[in-house]
Amino acid sequence: MARKKDNSYLAIKFPPTTDESEDDIARELVRVLCTYRGRMTVNSITAALGPQRCQRYFAGSSPEILLSKYPQLFKLEGQQHATNVTLTTNVRICPTYGTKGGCNFGHECQNLHVCKFYSEGKCRFVGAGSLAGPKAKMCLYSHRREIHPTLFISPIVHGQTLEILPFILFYSGDVQWVINFDNMAAINDIDTSVTLGLRRLSTWSTGRAPTGHLFATHWTWSWQDEYNQWIKYGEKSGSSSIDSDQLEKEYQNYLDKTAEGIVSFTSGHHEYILQFKTMQQQNTKYKTKRAVRRRPKFMSRDDVQDIIRQGPSRPTCTGSTTVAVAAAKGSSTYYVPDHWDLTGDDYGDYRLVDIHPTGKTAREYNDVTTKFYKTIPRTTRITRIVRVQNEELWDHHTRKERWMMKKNMDRKVEERHLFHGTRHEFVDAICQQNFDWRVSGTSSGTAYGKGSYFARDATYSHNYTRPDTNGIYQMFLARVLVGSYTAGNEDLVKPPPKNPSNPFGDSYDSCVNSTSDPSIYIIFDNSQTYPQYVISYK
Repeated sequence: MARKKDNSYLAIKFPPTTDESEDDIARELVRVLCTYRGRMTVNSITAALGPQRCQRYFAGSSPEILLSKYPQLFKLEGQQHATNVTLTTNVRICPTYGTKGGCNFGHECQNLHVCKFYSEGKCRFVGAGSLAGPKAKMCLYSHRREIHPTLFISPIVHGQTLEILPFILFYSGDVQWVINFDNMAAINDIDTSVTLGLRRLSTWSTGRAPTGHLFATHWTWSWQDEYNQWIKYGEKSGSSSIDSDQLEKEYQNYLDKTAEGIVSFTSGHHEYILQFKTMQQQNTKYKTKRAVRRRPKFMSRDDVQDIIRQGPSRPTCTGSTTVAVAAAKGSSTYYVPDHWDLTGDDYGDYRLVDIHPTGKTAREYNDVTTKFYKTIPRTTRITRIVRVQNEELWDHHTRKERWMMKKNMDRKVEERHLFHGTRHEFVDAICQQNFDWRVSGTSSGTAYGKGSYFARDATYSHNYTRPDTNGIYQMFLARVLVGSYTAGNEDLVKPPPKNPSNPFGDSYDSCVNSTSDPSIYIIFDNSQTYPQYVISYK
């Protein structure tokens, strides 16, 4: 879904330029000040820029001349060269909120609605949500600390958002506070020993939200290069094997304690590891470490209206979003991944779309081959990979995911990308009708239950493939909602109950060969599976 830029909250709008204008220089000075927590002397700024950039930016004149042209951004205090430069904003506390007459603008007011005495540290009462005792008297006015929309005024310039800048500034009466997003703290400008702990409130992350969640928060991940610039993962096409969506999904698994918090990836010819605990990435060869950041993507009012009109963005197994598709009779709408090829007329029950190691499907191709070659020798040659686009099966699968999450009290349901080996004559039937254990069991056996079998390792699934007349083998890489699982046995025709004394109570979602180190998964409900890719190899 296209995102529209919203500049309605910008205090100063820089026109796009190709030459290095005064606006470009001011933008660079904002960036430098952000690096040093928003306040520096002019001497410190020139030292940070270096002699070459100072000559280029100021041409021998005093930096104060340029800084004074942007009073919306820079507050100057002191003598020449010893001048203190502070990033500033025009956010103010509403003067009529909390008075007898009240504020006439209500929610449309562009000032902060907060208790005046609370902002000065003098309020004798407690605010809503306080941990004070039940006998504590509540203040009639807001003690809220969440970010007001107008705090996006400055120093956000030329479309930059909080996902790049490390902090913002706001005023509480005559006191200025610096909000630092790295350590989630606000520091009093007058008394630096006074700090406030901050907590970010957001909707569910796209990395864990149930399919169909309307307002999931999209998080972007960036790393800091040697020039102190923040580069988004996957921003340059084909440069990195991982992007923000994939990192966010891994991060949510880390928070759920289902992953160790270390992600390996490649960029160009280099290999890296990223550790969530330290929020750093390291080059495995040169041992160079770079800082990593996670920031929420800014959503404007127009963006929210777009979501309401067009429907939700949803996570998929490849980390992309979904788009709405009108049903054949126009009576309803369902959703498919936005990277699907929907060009052309109706293509029947399903479509097989080739993906390639170059072009816009390169990352998708690399992701599949990486999983395949993890256990298959590199001497094995992949001849073709196709994406299975079956709108009916996808709709059934995403509906099942929502129901499983509802049963799991809206917690994320574990999903895995697993392999399934089969004979070439069954491939079309699976693409059209999904996996059928009555067919699978004839070749793979029923040692852990009468269901469809999926393997963590491609080498295991290869044992159940059969070549065609040209010697080509075919294997599926499927999306599988394994959910909660237990050890299987050959007598099972469905997952057993979690409480044996209550056979009609809550049941497991799947079975495995070993609960301590599962490598084989047995699925009894085919809506928990989706045949995502067919890999042909010899």
